[in-house]
Amino acid sequence: MIAAVAGLAALVTVVGTGAATSEAERRETREITFTTDLLDLDVPEPIGAGSSITAHSPLRDESGERIGEGHGQALVTQISAEAPTESTVLGRSVYAIDGSGQIHTSWLTDLKGLQFQETEAVVVGGTGDFQEAEGSARLVPLDPPTDPTPTRYRWEFTLDLDSDVR
Repeated sequence: MIAAVAGLAALVTVVGTGAATSEAERRETREITFTTDLLDLDVPEPIGAGSSITAHSPLRDESGERIGEGHGQALVTQISAEAPTESTVLGRSVYAIDGSGQIHTSWLTDLKGLQFQETEAVVVGGTGDFQEAEGSARLVPLDPPTDPTPTRYRWEFTLDLDSDVR
């Protein structure tokens, strides 16, 4: 009986290892970069903990051609006592890339005035070509804040994708 259980455990280990190797072979890394101009930014006045900031923006490739649109929401979680125009926000964004699918992100960053600060985001999933996407993204402000918006940002994605999806 003990030998049978040990043999079964060894079989499960071998089968599990083979499946993991096969899964790893189907994954590929892809880098995507685009810019956003926050055209529709809705910020409540006065801003406080619990306030919701929403945004919509076109996505553009490096040549300036429109490649999709982004939608995001940031929840203010903390206001600085020393500088009331500075806060911490928890954000979620969806980037719809024309003809390819969507990339979903989650992030935590500081907001100074109406300017999101440089931050790292986690890719939490996607649709279409980005189905089962994993990875990270970096948000980089490109312009100093202006009044009124838009404020320009560059998103740099490093995605781990299932090559069987496309």
